Amino acid sequence: MPAEKKLPPPPRKRKFAVEFPDDYGSTDTPRVQLWPEVDRLWMPSSRECQETLSPVAATVESVSDAWRSQQSALATRHHVIMLEDQIVKLKNDMKKAKQEAGRLGDVAKEATARAEALQVSQEEGAAEVAQLNAEKETLVVQVDELKKSLSKVKARIYECAGYYTWKMKAEMMEEFKAGKHVNWTPDEDIAQFNTAFPKDYIPPGAVSEEEDVEEGATATSPDVETMAAPGDGEQGENAGPADHQE
Repeated sequence: MPAEKKLPPPPRKRKFAVEFPDDYGSTDTPRVQLWPEVDRLWMPSSRECQETLSPVAATVESVSDAWRSQQSALATRHHVIMLEDQIVKLKNDMKKAKQEAGRLGDVAKEATARAEALQVSQEEGAAEVAQLNAEKETLVVQVDELKKSLSKVKARIYECAGYYTWKMKAEMMEEFKAGKHVNWTPDEDIAQFNTAFPKDYIPPGAVSEEEDVEEGATATSPDVETMAAPGDGEQGENAGPADHQE
């Protein structure tokens, strides 16, 4: 095979125009009719170079160019296939990303709703606690008032008990002075009292010493404190019906 001849460089600053019909390259145009227009794509400088070559050298040049074009086309096809696979992968990734974004959006909405519900619950709980504290304060005031009222009632009861005790003792002394004590029934009265109120009986309102100190129930009438129970002292020992039984 003869050695390839080096092509001379093409001339510069040469311009030419190539025109094609409007239906060029359409599927309705036969391939044979395309040749006149395709032949116009042969550049003048390239034509001049090719005409200086022998047919064998021109054929070798064409085969070499065709082979390079084929390799470039195959490489382009390989890259296009890789790009197409990457595009498909990217589309799938975008689809998954959109689905994940939608899921995360739903999770965010749910979290926001739960946070709002929790905030409302906390506000309601705080309002309820405030209401309970207010009710507690009201109850504390009411309890204090009840304690004061109870102290007053207990003082009044002690006062009444002292009054009626002394009144009964005075009436008994009047009967004794009038000689009416002969009609007293001390044994029967004592037996009835012991039957109605045994020794372990706790009178209503009676509290232990510790409870009395805790409640601060020290409201006793001054008259009651200075009073002596019936039968106490020298005069009381001579006044009770049980001590003067005939």
